[in-house]
Amino acid sequence: MDIKGIAFFLGLSFLLVFMLTFVLLGEGLLAFRSPSLLQYLLQMLLMGIPALAALATGLIHPANETDAKPTLWPVPKGAALRVLVLPMTLFAVAYGVATVGGLTVPQWNLAGVLNQVDGISSRPLQPHVKAIAPFIILGTYPVISMLLGGTLFAAIALGSEFGWRGYLLPRLMPLGALPAYVLGGLCWGLWFFPFIYGWHREVGELSGLLGSQMRFIATGIVLSAILGQIKHRTHHLGLCAVALGGVVAQASGIWPHLFQQASPPWTGPMGWFVIVTLGLSAFVPQLWSSKRSVVVSEIDNE
Repeated sequence: MDIKGIAFFLGLSFLLVFMLTFVLLGEGLLAFRSPSLLQYLLQMLLMGIPALAALATGLIHPANETDAKPTLWPVPKGAALRVLVLPMTLFAVAYGVATVGGLTVPQWNLAGVLNQVDGISSRPLQPHVKAIAPFIILGTYPVISMLLGGTLFAAIALGSEFGWRGYLLPRLMPLGALPAYVLGGLCWGLWFFPFIYGWHREVGELSGLLGSQMRFIATGIVLSAILGQIKHRTHHLGLCAVALGGVVAQASGIWPHLFQQASPPWTGPMGWFVIVTLGLSAFVPQLWSSKRSVVVSEIDNE
């Protein structure tokens, strides 16, 4: 087990994210509620820190054994479609269960979204436009969310996957799959602390910081198991990035607007509904990926 490599990777990853995030926060260059384009781009660049740390660690502490090189491209179309449709389905199940349980009620008119549009637009929406806008948004959302998940969010997620699944996970696997997923997810969830702190400081609710951190750790462990199994079954890091992009696209999508009484996906009771639903799916890895031979053959046929 490459203890030195693991320690160096984790130390460098945490050092860089803490140092850069707090410096940017101090300079007013990061915002989380309504970021400018520059602030959003800086957030996305910070997501690439694990990849940078992995590359640096590989140069300073090269592994004794020859690591199998995971596939990045091309991503098989059928497998990509599977890992984009499934997160949307699981979010729908989570919110559906919450609705049946009386925790939330869907707002089919999407009043919150349309009011936000009115707030930033120089010309408020006309009544007839407001009447049909919810149907257009809800009708196009599945396609748009999957397109964003498989492109923009997948590209952003690639830096994360290169570090956590590409570098760290194989070095934790001598401990066994379950300990590797748990430890990797724990580190991944803790890595987000500067972002969680920055968001809570911005909204003035530091009292909820611990709860948010616990949910991020739980999310990290669940997604570590899901993505780790995709990596193990397909040996395709690009597919892991698409799967993570699919989850992020749903977490930042229409659900909190459609269910305004519920908290956003990673906070409050709804956060746990989503985490548990995703976690249950991790026990059925066949939902997320076919066997490696199927994926490899699909790539070979393209």
